[in-house]
Amino acid sequence: YPPAEVHLSHNLLGPADVRRLMIAAASRPEYPLDGKSPLWLRVERQRAASWDGFETSTGRRWQRMQEMMSFAEDRLVEVRRRLGLPVGGSIMCLVTACRGCNARKCENLHRHGPVIHVPYLWQQGPEEHLGGGPPQQQQHQQQQGPPRTP
Repeated sequence: YPPAEVHLSHNLLGPADVRRLMIAAASRPEYPLDGKSPLWLRVERQRAASWDGFETSTGRRWQRMQEMMSFAEDRLVEVRRRLGLPVGGSIMCLVTACRGCNARKCENLHRHGPVIHVPYLWQQGPEEHLGGGPPQQQQHQQQQGPPRTP
């Protein structure tokens, strides 16, 4: 049985490593587990230098993360289709301080996903660049725009 949660935050993984983990999860027909739980994939706060665009402001990190999520979403849909797995709706749910997503349930649940929850993905790069914390408003992947700052 595949894992419900994978916690790999605060390591030296680069974007290519995270991509491999996401492809592996998208390749498993069991996700979302029991039809309701995406893989809870904690890969935030990677200190690898290869997180281009994450070394600036919180707003820029959020923007860069959304660009990467959009690209990854398209690739993961291709992976699932190629394997003959069901696709429809989002493959990933970006978890912030949102309205109810957690390791056991997803507020964006649909018939075929999401397959992966990715909490706090915008927090990447050297620790000294991570000031500002999470976006101030509750946001999901489907919502647009950078986080608001007080």
